[in-house]
Amino acid sequence: MRRIIDEQGFAKSAIIEFGCGTGSVTRSFDGHEVIGLDLDERLLAKARRNCPFARFETADVCADGFELPKFTSQRAYLVSCIPVVNLGERRVVFERNLQRLFEDSRVSGFLQFTYLPKRPLNLQGKVQRRNLVLRNLPPAFIYCWEPSQGTPGEALTAEAS
Repeated sequence: MRRIIDEQGFAKSAIIEFGCGTGSVTRSFDGHEVIGLDLDERLLAKARRNCPFARFETADVCADGFELPKFTSQRAYLVSCIPVVNLGERRVVFERNLQRLFEDSRVSGFLQFTYLPKRPLNLQGKVQRRNLVLRNLPPAFIYCWEPSQGTPGEALTAEAS
């Protein structure tokens, strides 16, 4: 995921990771301003030990009115490892929150890590399936969204699916 973020020219963006768990994906973002969010404080305690370069907060990104945490970088790239297929009714609120966050001019884009071979979320904006991660078991896909109001020069490049 870091490679995708850096390839898109977002190297100076903060990374805000939804569903960071113990920090297994967070590790790849060392060098960025990183804020990991999760519901489970026990997982966050492990993430703090695994990724001392990052800041971690308890947050429910599927709650009505969720707001981004404060960050110091000019822009932020959102990353989600939340298993959206398991969200049930909360998925609608998650999608609504993401769509609202896309209206924030500081949000550069969004990556969703998923096991679904098809588009996992119904969001407006440019979307593409970027990679199949074979090293992950089971293999996983990464979908990239660019908010509709994207900044010129920051458009995601097409890559074969």
